[in-house]
Amino acid sequence: MENEKAHEILSDLIDALFGASAAHGLFLADRPKQIGWEHYLSSEIRHELHVNVAPEEIASCGSLAQLSMLVELRAEKNAHGKTIIQIYAVLEKLARDELHPKIQYRWAARWGDFAKTGNWLTSPDRLDYVELTMRMEEEFGFGIPNRDARELETVGQTVRYIWRRGLTQRFVLRQSREPVCQTAFFFYEIRRLLVVAGGVQRDEVRPDSPLADFLSTWQKQFWEQVFANFPVDLPRWGVPFVGMDTTKRMTVGQLVRTISS
Repeated sequence: MENEKAHEILSDLIDALFGASAAHGLFLADRPKQIGWEHYLSSEIRHELHVNVAPEEIASCGSLAQLSMLVELRAEKNAHGKTIIQIYAVLEKLARDELHPKIQYRWAARWGDFAKTGNWLTSPDRLDYVELTMRMEEEFGFGIPNRDARELETVGQTVRYIWRRGLTQRFVLRQSREPVCQTAFFFYEIRRLLVVAGGVQRDEVRPDSPLADFLSTWQKQFWEQVFANFPVDLPRWGVPFVGMDTTKRMTVGQLVRTISS
């Protein structure tokens, strides 16, 4: 399955570089090729997939299938154990589930183009894209700020974003060292959780900041992390309840004081 997806991604990259339907013919020995094509492709693979394949290695591959296997073997896993190729495959399932089963999903596809799939009744709308973002947050375990979501125009950009975010280690509460003020310590740790898991800008997190400003769609994941890492005592009629209710009326400082007490 992964090799199939690596083949699919590389085909799209090659077609974008050298023209439609170039992927197959590029590896035929008797076909005229663009001078330096191996260098162009090596650079593109490194930029798009974060995989290093030397031009000489590309030239020695007898087929796109061989190159796909090489790329798959060298694909680095992030801290969540996912390669870019695996993320691409998972995102495809989420996109087909939430937008439309017949979207033309590929690496260079633009999310806006999927809105043209289906008829006036079945084509994706704004709420479908919001639901897709929520599914992504749940699947990959971190929040995606609205400013980031707006900048992700293509499938490839989104996959790279998810992979890079996953390079950050999962949040683990650090040990407090005496005589550090406990309130200050918990504030810095809550801020670190928002930065690591939510993609929030560090300087945006202040004691008077409403939590709702940072938890647009990943409240459930945030509170799960809070309960798992902090000695917090809040009403627990289910994490979803806490996410929908407490988040609306609690500031970062209020949460910190609750933990500290």
